[in-house]
Amino acid sequence: MLRLAELGHRRFLHVTGALDYSSARGHRDVFVATVERLGLGPALVVESDGSAEGRAAVLALPGEDHPTAVIAASDAGAAGVVLGARERGWTIPGDLSVTGWDNNQPGAYLGRH
Repeated sequence: MLRLAELGHRRFLHVTGALDYSSARGHRDVFVATVERLGLGPALVVESDGSAEGRAAVLALPGEDHPTAVIAASDAGAAGVVLGARERGWTIPGDLSVTGWDNNQPGAYLGRH
C-alpha cells in the first residue's frame, strides 16, 4: 500500500476474504491500520468471500470520488474488481489500480489488457 500511496493514491478500498478465516480478518486489520497510519483514511472495506465478488464491490462504488486503488484479499477477488471496473468503462491502471493479496502468477496479467 505504501507504494500505491507513493504513486499518488489517496483513496483505498479493501475487498475482504471470508471473515470466518483468521487470515482474512488479519488482512482487513492490517489494511485498516495501514490506511490510518499513513493518514489515507477513511479505510473503506467491503466484505466478500474472496471469490470474484470484487465485481459487485466495484459496481457499487460511486461514480465520483471513488477509491483509486483496490487491494483484494485474493487474486480471484482482484479479477472480479477488474471485471467490474471494465464494465464501468474504467481503465486499469489509469482509473483504478488493483492488486490481490495472494500475489499468484496469473494475477500479474489481469491489468495488462
